[in-house]
Amino acid sequence: MDWSGASSGVPSTLVQLSFEATGLRNRDVMGTSDPMLVAFGINQGGQEEELGRSETIPNTLNPKWVYHLTIPYRFEEIQHLRFVVYDVDSNYREKTSDKFKLEKQDYLGEVKTTLAEILASPPHVLTRQLQRGPRNTDLMRPSGTLIIRAEEVAAEFGRPEEVELALRCANLENMETFSKSDPFVRISKSAAEGAWTPVYQTEHIQNNLNPKWGSFVRTLQQLCNGNKNRTLLVECYDYESNGKHKLIGGVKTTINQLQELCLARTPLILTRQSKISKNVNKSRGNLFVDTCKITPVISFLNYVFGGCEISFFVAIDFTASNGDPRSPTSLHFIDPTGRPNAYQTAIQAVGGVLQYYDSDKRFPCWGFGARIDGSVSHCFPLNNNVSTPEVEGIEGIQAAYFQAVYSVELYGPTWFAPVIRQAASIAAQYQRQHKYFVLLIITDGAILDMQDTIAAIVEASYLPLSLLIVGVGNADFSAMDFLDSDDKKLTSQTGRVAARDIVQFVPIRGGSLESAATKLLKELPDQLLSYMKTNGVLPSRPT
Repeated sequence: MDWSGASSGVPSTLVQLSFEATGLRNRDVMGTSDPMLVAFGINQGGQEEELGRSETIPNTLNPKWVYHLTIPYRFEEIQHLRFVVYDVDSNYREKTSDKFKLEKQDYLGEVKTTLAEILASPPHVLTRQLQRGPRNTDLMRPSGTLIIRAEEVAAEFGRPEEVELALRCANLENMETFSKSDPFVRISKSAAEGAWTPVYQTEHIQNNLNPKWGSFVRTLQQLCNGNKNRTLLVECYDYESNGKHKLIGGVKTTINQLQELCLARTPLILTRQSKISKNVNKSRGNLFVDTCKITPVISFLNYVFGGCEISFFVAIDFTASNGDPRSPTSLHFIDPTGRPNAYQTAIQAVGGVLQYYDSDKRFPCWGFGARIDGSVSHCFPLNNNVSTPEVEGIEGIQAAYFQAVYSVELYGPTWFAPVIRQAASIAAQYQRQHKYFVLLIITDGAILDMQDTIAAIVEASYLPLSLLIVGVGNADFSAMDFLDSDDKKLTSQTGRVAARDIVQFVPIRGGSLESAATKLLKELPDQLLSYMKTNGVLPSRPT
């Protein structure tokens, strides 16, 4: 795990942690302890990396350290942390630095936690008793309490802003002889030495001299480096499939001017230097700004700090293609040595991340594709309780799964729509609230109710719900890639278009389930933000 945040190539949300302790045990004979805190990050292999050390505060058992730890927050990972408090003896220093030799200091206690647990602790303050390590014989004596506070790091120049723009043109000059132009708009920002750097381009609209493009959102930084008076060049082109687009006309402007034009409903005049005439002021069409809205960028952590919860659902494939659970070759085989199968590992890997964002940690879990009492069910509670399919914690899901493996008959076919609609029926009760839901579907085969599944996903896309699909085994999962519609929104047979992309699919074929879970969860914060923004749900003030 890279604690610097540089490996992903994408700016991480930064979180700042501050620390204090109370009631520390005094290890000095002639005075009072001089406590120092040391922070460690722990990667998935259990290896530790020192992240930083606080200052030493002399003669106190209730230190409030000035030191702050700033680290990148990644929702999709379990970021394990360990904080150790020492009583410092200044005689023991590293030979080549001012650092104290930790093995020579008096160990006062430690706290192991995760970054998500700190962030999800109301009110973003984790209070824990310091635990004593195995080398301490007096484990029952009180060691004190460590208090960790979390805050999101503000941008250097204040909260970043984003711009929503919607453009249209009227009376464009036609650049075609036998048809009409296929116009698109390109926006560029001024660069050094008079150059222009493209920052956005719309889709082209075929055969239309009065085109209207859908709204788009870009950060103010992307559009004009945060300077609303920076010059922008807006150009309208006639699209050509060979890439040799024809310039219809352009105009220079600024974000501030676009805002004024939007309010006044006044157009900009598009002009172009003509090879025949030197008159560059001749109108080649009008550019209208239907929307120019500037708003602060709201982050995922703004919702977490405001008390928004993420509830976790699980649906497990019990079709016969998984193999007889009594056979070691079965995907549902429960290894007596304790080695988890793919289903158990997927539950732990995904649930291990999401569990921190649900305060009651009660998770509904269902199975599908099994025969129960002579009838096939495509949505049954793993705990055999129809009225209350919830179980306690990730351990409860694992226990209910274990029970179901030995109590149902694996059958088929593989249908997704019933469990999706079951999850959606719960999510529908919490629309436009500070509540979001995630359904994890773990399956070994291609679905046989594709059109009904698409319809169910389209319906669910209007609700506070996301679907995470894990494919286990060696089946053909090509249909899952279609459901994971990153490039084009799903459309049902009735013609209804999904409000947003809510599906993320990852197949598991010999790779690390932990890394797959990371990939699976990476889009979830953006999906939550998309729903909240579309439905006008702003984060509450931090509690």
